[in-house]
Amino acid sequence: MVTTKRVELDADTDLRAVVEAVHADKLPRVIARGAEELAVIVAPPDFLHGTPEAAPVSARLKSSLKSFAGIWRDLDADRLIGYIREGRRLSPPSPRVEL
Repeated sequence: MVTTKRVELDADTDLRAVVEAVHADKLPRVIARGAEELAVIVAPPDFLHGTPEAAPVSARLKSSLKSFAGIWRDLDADRLIGYIREGRRLSPPSPRVEL
């Protein structure tokens, strides 16, 4: 897990000092106004190479979805289809839908 520090954005916030602090200690800063998070400042190595937590949400989602590829490769499809058909055969019919 990546440790972050929160910086409250107001008229007196010195963004140059925030950037210098990120450069010095390599800890990301979350820039916020009240309860709303506006931006994150990260050090270049974390941005360019990233860690799973520092990656954009879309990249993390893509990585998670790729991890599911082939997850059912050992599943017997014919057996599953038979199981579903048998369940349908044994279930009482659904009521008719009127449109």
